Amino acid sequence: MRFARYTLDRERRQLLADGQPVPIGGRAFDLLDELVRHAGRTVSTEALRRAVWPDRKVGDNNLRVQITALRKLLGEGVIALHATRGYRFTLPVDAGSEDDGARAAPAPPGNLPAQGSPLCGRDEALAAITEALGGQVRLTLVGPAGIGKTALARAAALARRDAFPDGAWWVELAALTELPQIVARVGALLQIDLPPEGALEALVRVLSERRLLLVLDNAEHLVDAVSAFADALLRHAPRVALLATSRRALRCAGEQLQRIGPLSLPQQPGLAAGRRSGAVAWFEARARRADPGFALTDANVDAVTELCRRLDGVALAIGLAAARLPALGLAGLHERLGDRLRLLTSGATDPRGHPLALSAALDWSFGLLAERERTVLCRLSVFSGSFSAGAAQALAADDTLDAWEVLAALDGLIEHSLLACDPASLQSAGAARHRLHESVRVYARARLDERGETPALQRRLALDLRARLTGPAEAGRAPPDRMAVTLPDADLDDLRAALAWAAEHDPALALGLAVDATPCLRRRAHHHEGRRIALGLLADPRCAAYPQALLGLRLALAALCFEQHALDETLAHAEAALQAARAAAEPDHARLGEAWSWIGVAQQMRGAFAPAEPALRQALVHHRLAGPAQAASLASDLNNLALVMVEQARFDEAQPLFEEALAVNRAIGRDWGVAVTLENLGEAAYARGDAVTARARWEEALPTMRRLAHVYQESLLLGYLALALRRLGEPVAAEAHAQESLRLALSHRLPALAADALVPLAGLALDRGDAMHCAVLLHVAQRQRGAAVAIGPTGVEARALAAASDAALGAAARVAARLQAERLGAEHGLAGAGRPAR
Repeated sequence: MRFARYTLDRERRQLLADGQPVPIGGRAFDLLDELVRHAGRTVSTEALRRAVWPDRKVGDNNLRVQITALRKLLGEGVIALHATRGYRFTLPVDAGSEDDGARAAPAPPGNLPAQGSPLCGRDEALAAITEALGGQVRLTLVGPAGIGKTALARAAALARRDAFPDGAWWVELAALTELPQIVARVGALLQIDLPPEGALEALVRVLSERRLLLVLDNAEHLVDAVSAFADALLRHAPRVALLATSRRALRCAGEQLQRIGPLSLPQQPGLAAGRRSGAVAWFEARARRADPGFALTDANVDAVTELCRRLDGVALAIGLAAARLPALGLAGLHERLGDRLRLLTSGATDPRGHPLALSAALDWSFGLLAERERTVLCRLSVFSGSFSAGAAQALAADDTLDAWEVLAALDGLIEHSLLACDPASLQSAGAARHRLHESVRVYARARLDERGETPALQRRLALDLRARLTGPAEAGRAPPDRMAVTLPDADLDDLRAALAWAAEHDPALALGLAVDATPCLRRRAHHHEGRRIALGLLADPRCAAYPQALLGLRLALAALCFEQHALDETLAHAEAALQAARAAAEPDHARLGEAWSWIGVAQQMRGAFAPAEPALRQALVHHRLAGPAQAASLASDLNNLALVMVEQARFDEAQPLFEEALAVNRAIGRDWGVAVTLENLGEAAYARGDAVTARARWEEALPTMRRLAHVYQESLLLGYLALALRRLGEPVAAEAHAQESLRLALSHRLPALAADALVPLAGLALDRGDAMHCAVLLHVAQRQRGAAVAIGPTGVEARALAAASDAALGAAARVAARLQAERLGAEHGLAGAGRPAR
């Protein structure tokens, strides 16, 4: 059995390459024999295991080891994987007589370059390409600079060259500039004499009688010429197959596109996951070529993975970085990635004679763009992450470039493989999102700096983000609910970059953006980050020139601190804001009301209901005077005042306040406010001992908070539901809700909510007769709260559970529980759903 340069001699159990024996293990030989017998057809993994190991049962891992060995021996594309079906031998097989076994197959004609380094992580792409090659195929491998198109084309052509009796031919286009040069180059390679006039027609006449493969490498600068060449071949020499590599589609008749993406990155930590990823495997292969002593280990795999991730899985960039490993080491490579355009270079040259360097590859791509596309690409570099077309238009359009021209430029950048679409965004109901690979972004930012546009574009992005955070204002209507206006998670990196830029260059803009971003940061539970940003601005002496903006920042800090139960800081910021608002020439009722509101809720959280009630009544007065624009704040004040009354069992006084809050929120279409009022009505019902109604109100509110992605309120409601479910005799559901609440609180660093989630888990422990563990969890919860006390439904349960566990334990056991709790964090509640960790 012959294939490519190999002969499989079954009688002697030998594999010959060009007539010479090739070392191959017995299992590998049996596997190869079975695949060759079924060449062109997929053989299931079960059938292969039975053929190779007929006497015992083995797992898929044994099979994969032998497949890997054969691929290293024969080439990556020779054995294709079909993930759900099995493996397929892709090469044509000549079933010669056994007497022919020792004779080498004649070398096919052609000039294909030898396969260099082994491909990594390209099995599926290579299988798809080799399967497509044949007949009238016009296949173009499209992808950005350095992604690995040429290596894939070379491997596929080598794997399929025996399918073309007249050979497989490599045509390098990088140095060519027009169609006549392409025709002349192909004619010279095939030793065809062409006349000075009508050379293309003469060439296709000769080729009409041949069956061969032409590989056209680096076609992006000759799209029109290559398209015309391909169309002429299709009309007059249809048995000639074309495989092209390009950074954009050729748009010739019958073209099939195969988009080549980055090498895969590990989806999990660890050495095994790293080796399975194409990017890390490629780095290891290139690093060992530069330094044979290099080995991927548990100690360095995370650093290698992060390096590959920062290089976007681009093969050229990873290979160039690996080549620098002996001189710089992994730490040195990481340190210098900020200057990657100078770091990622080598002494070699590419087919155009340019230095083999990342910057040279990007120069080539940039030079192929129209001026409009260059301008937009440079401006897009201001984005830190992915972005929508609308955001790109808002940023890049100006007096010289309208929004529609920006959209057309985006299409051009996608065509040139410089702008990638996020596939996940295409499956969602939202807008499609795009991103620049980090190396392209760095390159484009350098070009933007050269144009002198960077500061203006950074300011424009900050202003656009601020407009999106405040929402569209409509005449005659209340302003949008800030808690309902937010940014997608994917835009948060841009927000961080805009805040950092504004803090350095424009403190007034930074103050406004920080205040406007606070509701978004609260919803996403980024309280620590919000406080860090705000405190940095508060400490900046330049910000003292903007007292009204500082007043707003103080109120934003009060909100962030309150939701982390940092009550002393909440009161300090709210009282400073109240003092500043009182000092204003004209009363600002909205801000006076907000300051009083935060003072009131902070006192309420401390259990100090006597000072809390008058503060909240003051907030109500000011928010009523502020008019319809403060309707949302008015509803919040009504809710909070009602809750103070619930804590004092004044249910009849609380009910009309809740009803007014609900009516106000519904009148202004404030879903978040409606859900908060439902949550508070549930608290009132629970305090009255009506767990059934409490559960119903909380279950009604929860979907709204999830839809709005309000992590804080979602965690709070889950904890409350756990309390109700436990009281209603549903311990399994109670446990699940408490665990989910605790995980959310811990992952977003919300210690007060983590404390609340521990209370139902303590109750479940007590229900199982484990008073000791109940007491431990209650002590851990109180440590999480700090100066705050447990109020609302959590407070009701915590006090009852503390009394019950104290009664069940002796004095020594109570002391032991407190000492044990001092060594534990809130995550202890995750150990066996409230059971003692073993």
